Amino acid sequence: MAKYYVDYENVKSDGLESVVQLTEDDTVYIFYSENANHLRVDIIEQIRLSKAHIEFIKVEAGIPNALDFQLITALFCQYEKGETYYIISKDNGYLPAIHMAAKLGFDSIYKKDSIRSNDQRKIAEPKTKTVEQPVNKETQLKEQTVSKATQPKEQPVKKAAKEQTVSKAAQPKEQPVKKAAQPKEQPVKKAAKKQSEGEPQIDFKTLRKHLVNTYHKEFSQREIDIIANALKRSSNRQQFYITFTKSLGMADGKELYTLLRAGFQQMKAMVHYNEAVK
Repeated sequence: MAKYYVDYENVKSDGLESVVQLTEDDTVYIFYSENANHLRVDIIEQIRLSKAHIEFIKVEAGIPNALDFQLITALFCQYEKGETYYIISKDNGYLPAIHMAAKLGFDSIYKKDSIRSNDQRKIAEPKTKTVEQPVNKETQLKEQTVSKATQPKEQPVKKAAKEQTVSKAAQPKEQPVKKAAQPKEQPVKKAAKKQSEGEPQIDFKTLRKHLVNTYHKEFSQREIDIIANALKRSSNRQQFYITFTKSLGMADGKELYTLLRAGFQQMKAMVHYNEAVK
């Protein structure tokens, strides 16, 4: 799963090349302004066919670097551990911010010239430069100690002979281990099959009662069906959101997701799995 933050003022349509190759687990945020609000026809077609979730964000303009500051703010407000983030821009002004983020533990942020590009940079140069200066002052002393230490270190070569005998003795022991492991693998596979046979289920009456009591709103039967289906199919909020937008369209799906996203984990707990029938 990856999230792309596109500086559209900087890269224009070229920055969105290969967006059609992204998966349904990817998200693209296109930051644009009145100064850059046109798309090439081929890129429009790629966006239409892409499985990724794509969102257009219009930013305030009129101040130098206004889009840059709003893009980097949105990224850090939405940052979550375990995900990968890409800033799509040719502007190297983002690199100091990425370098500072890495120092503070936000170490999965990269910059690329386009979605298609394999070149990703995280500006690690300052770390190597600061280390080089103190090393030069102590090289002579370290070389002397290293040269003295290398002579007695030749003795452990004798241990290599012992290691060879140990490795030879260990080889015949491998056979009984393999024989013992084979019969144990079979019941594990059977257990996995039994688990996969159960399908996710949810009590519609319990779900409806929860929705009415929590959100003080009447939901149609179609909305209940869509919510139940989304809960059964989604393991995280991103998939929950995508299911709504596919079923209801971007506007209505986003509105329903915004209403329910805070209670996702509580409603997800209502999903249970039937035991497999033998």
